[in-house]
Amino acid sequence: MAKQKKKEVTIESDLLADDKLEEAPKLESQKSKKKNNGDKKKSKVRFVLPLSILLVIIISVVVTTILMHQNKPVDPNLNPTEEETSQTEEVPKIYSHLTGLEITDASVNDLPTFCIQIPNDTYGARPQVGLNKAAIVFEAIAEGGITRLATIWQNLEDSVIGPIRSLRTYYLDWETPFDCTLVHAGGETEARKQAASGAYRDLTESTVYMYRDSRGYKAPDNLFTSAALLNKFNSDKKYTTSAPKVFARQTPEEAEKVAKTVQENAKNASESSEASKNENGELKAVNDIKINFGRLPNFNTVYKYNAKTNSYDRSFESGAEHIVYSCRAGLSKPSPKQECGEPVQLSPSVVIAIKVDEYTKPGSEKRESITTIGSGEAYIFQNGSVIKGTWKKGSQKEQISFVDDNGEEIKLAPGQTWIAAVPNAYGSVKY
Repeated sequence: MAKQKKKEVTIESDLLADDKLEEAPKLESQKSKKKNNGDKKKSKVRFVLPLSILLVIIISVVVTTILMHQNKPVDPNLNPTEEETSQTEEVPKIYSHLTGLEITDASVNDLPTFCIQIPNDTYGARPQVGLNKAAIVFEAIAEGGITRLATIWQNLEDSVIGPIRSLRTYYLDWETPFDCTLVHAGGETEARKQAASGAYRDLTESTVYMYRDSRGYKAPDNLFTSAALLNKFNSDKKYTTSAPKVFARQTPEEAEKVAKTVQENAKNASESSEASKNENGELKAVNDIKINFGRLPNFNTVYKYNAKTNSYDRSFESGAEHIVYSCRAGLSKPSPKQECGEPVQLSPSVVIAIKVDEYTKPGSEKRESITTIGSGEAYIFQNGSVIKGTWKKGSQKEQISFVDDNGEEIKLAPGQTWIAAVPNAYGSVKY
């Protein structure tokens, strides 16, 4: 019996790790039990302590990794995640179809357009009101050497626009492609007949959609309208949209780049006023323009290039600036000279001179006849330079276009475009 107990005592705790060994005998002395219990406690300590340390190490590594990931700078060479891509993706820019300027809402391009006849005489029409907001302006002699303006608008905002005067057939030829509401106060017989034919949205002199200002202007140059009144006219007539035929345009970025290049090359440009390009084929810098309609000095115009705004400050031959009032939105039928602040100088982004055949019709009306359908010389001034090209218009409904010597359509710089019809016989363009 004593020999059996001695053999049992020699069994070590390592048997716990060996699942192939047989179970230890149950009979053992009290002393052996105490010894084995002590060994088990020591074994637990040996296993539990390393596991605790390991757990702490694992947690520390995980936390450190998270913190390092949060603070790690973004590598621009790495492909961004889908979420990051959606946040940094550039939104395509939207441009006005009429002006080429950037707009925030594409639906503006579908709004109704307006063609407003504005006088330019010296006995009461100046300063005009809101004219700096027109997208496109056609200037031509109306009668006796006095010019008149056919203006194209969209997305009206101002409280006053005008004055408003009568319509001519050649203005109608230029306006028709813009799919606009004609805004005028009567007109020559043929023009009135066409306007009232049902083929146009026609708004002639009206006490509902126009008003007269007797505090600053005298009749007949005291008839005005406003964005609110014109929009009401379209709403009443259910005119909700227009589909104008428009000019090819440069983006603002393209125009800025061209203007910068022209100025950089100006030092080496030819001084010849006859050439539109210098010896290297680069666009010639042009800073001063004179457009003469030929009969009355008060209507000859001068444009000076403003490099800061990439536009052309407009004045008259006398040296007087061509200034206009700009009446903010929200006013109700105001008197421009009393309520619209100080006038500002006109400064279109593009100035185009088209050479046209013109003569005065016989008869008491002394109306002008101007060739609008066909082609002729054109001088396109933009971005501080000039391109001598050709204007073309195939029919009344077809938009006038401007092409270079290669027959390529010339893209116009964004902003207000001013087109002057200069008589071949007695007008001139100098720069």
